Amino acid sequence: MKFFIKFLIFLFILSLGYFLYLTGVWDNLIKPKVYNFFEINERTGSTFLDSVANAKKQIYPVNKIKKEIDSSTQEQKMQESIFKKEREKLEALRTEIESLMTTEKKTSPENFKKLAKIYENMQPKEVAILSENLSDTLLANILLNMNIKKAGKIMGEISKKNPKKGAILSNLIVNLKTKK
Repeated sequence: MKFFIKFLIFLFILSLGYFLYLTGVWDNLIKPKVYNFFEINERTGSTFLDSVANAKKQIYPVNKIKKEIDSSTQEQKMQESIFKKEREKLEALRTEIESLMTTEKKTSPENFKKLAKIYENMQPKEVAILSENLSDTLLANILLNMNIKKAGKIMGEISKKNPKKGAILSNLIVNLKTKK
């Protein structure tokens, strides 16, 4: 009995469909609604699931391009960090060269001669007082560029105040004269 009822329902639906097809109701009213319900594109005949499959196929190249962009961004960051390190090295070298150049200017023979003229015009006691704050090599270079008599008087004053410093200066002067 159940089979017979199912068969009758099937025949009714089939005959209703045939009737709707013959009358044109199917093409005008029902077909668009069915296609919308199942999201079937009338022109291409593709379904929503087909569209999803196509979208998935297109996602792979997009992900590949995204990975390439990420890797190039990481590479760019690495290049920037290398560039910053190299720039810091160059800045350090530049400052070192500048400091060496200023040191070279300070220890140039013209500067020693200028300082020697200034100290020659001072009293030996004043120079002896100033010499306490000068380095031994600087003072020896200045004394070498001075008038011998004035340098001797200044050395006498320095030796009175600090005999060790006088001895050190004498040794430095001898060493500097032999180098020249």
